[in-house]
Amino acid sequence: MIVEHLTEKEIQQYAIDRPGCEISTVEHLETCEYCNARVASYQLMFTAFSELSAPVNEFDLSSMVMSRIKQKKKSFLPDDLFVYSLVLVALVFTGVVLYSFRYVFLQLFRNLSYTVVYSAAATIFTILLLQLIENYKKYQRKTDALDIV
Repeated sequence: MIVEHLTEKEIQQYAIDRPGCEISTVEHLETCEYCNARVASYQLMFTAFSELSAPVNEFDLSSMVMSRIKQKKKSFLPDDLFVYSLVLVALVFTGVVLYSFRYVFLQLFRNLSYTVVYSAAATIFTILLLQLIENYKKYQRKTDALDIV
């Protein structure tokens, strides 16, 4: 027999499904008035909930919500064209500079020891990884803030 009072979960389980309860729970409830009173209050509450009717709305909630959400058009706007052209110019410029000075860059890295090169690569990789994690967390917070489900 259980000496302490039952937990909320055990009392709710007993109120919903008596045959599915453990024997020790049933034995405790045969002698404990406090736990029996809690079971009775849960049974009364569950009965009241089962008698409630589902609320009927006279309006279409989904259409009201969807009308407030701004739908972004999937078009190729002039602003996007300007940004894409700037990115293309920057990439072409970077490519031309790297190609033009390729021998200088190769000579620059040949004089460095492997330890320095690997340390720099590890540092760059770590910084990029931390920025990726930060951006992902920021994305998760913004998604959670939308609260759409």
